[in-house]
Amino acid sequence: MQIENKVVVITGASRGIGKSLAREFSRNGAITVITARSIGKLKEVESELKHNSAIVHPIAFDVTSKKSIESMINEVIRKYGRIDVLVNNAALAFYEEIADSKWDDIDKLFKTNFFGPLQCIQTALPYMKKRRKGLIVNISAPISRYSLHHQGVYSASKAALERITEALDIEEGKYGIETLIAIIDRTKTDIKKYALGPKKYARLPYNLQEADPDAVAKKIVRAVIRGDRVCFMSKRSWVFGILSVVCPQFINKMFKKSHSKFISSLK
Repeated sequence: MQIENKVVVITGASRGIGKSLAREFSRNGAITVITARSIGKLKEVESELKHNSAIVHPIAFDVTSKKSIESMINEVIRKYGRIDVLVNNAALAFYEEIADSKWDDIDKLFKTNFFGPLQCIQTALPYMKKRRKGLIVNISAPISRYSLHHQGVYSASKAALERITEALDIEEGKYGIETLIAIIDRTKTDIKKYALGPKKYARLPYNLQEADPDAVAKKIVRAVIRGDRVCFMSKRSWVFGILSVVCPQFINKMFKKSHSKFISSLK
């Protein structure tokens, strides 16, 4: 896919990976529609990108509201007549043991990480199908393949998003609709600041390093250009994905050991 002059809608674009994606798509000549809750923060991103002569359009919306999603998609269609790429990036983190996970937190997480993206997809699809072209990019994580301790509910939300992405690619391929699952390592953003659950559970095991959001954005845009269906951000996440399928017992033992050390460190 050639990115130049494509209408790219990015959710959660006011900070973190979404902001980096907006910067990278704009650098490649896209018409970049940036969306998030705060119009003030979106205006700051818009101001930054327009310094480089980018075409940027900010829209405030709530990914957990069907009405807000429909309003956002309709505004894009009214202004540009199409959506070439939809990037479902907006997400929440959730750190908690399954037994102690509160239903209000679980509900909020799935509305943000799964039901919201699903509603965005369903709302954008008719316009893509009418033009017989379109790309849907869904952001996932390695632990969608085998969950890490204290992130079971979060892992489940990302696994659910991956499974519908796979089915969508099969079902809508005849209409020229393609999908990309971007499996990203934990990234150096402020996602922990807005995370649900106790922050003490947010540490990565085995002293793993967090990825740079700009580097992640570059890899995702490169995968879009290549026409990939799945892209891993690192060899580490790729190997983890393979092992979770061919040797899940090994992953289980490794994470149990990590969990034991983690709990001991909290005492």
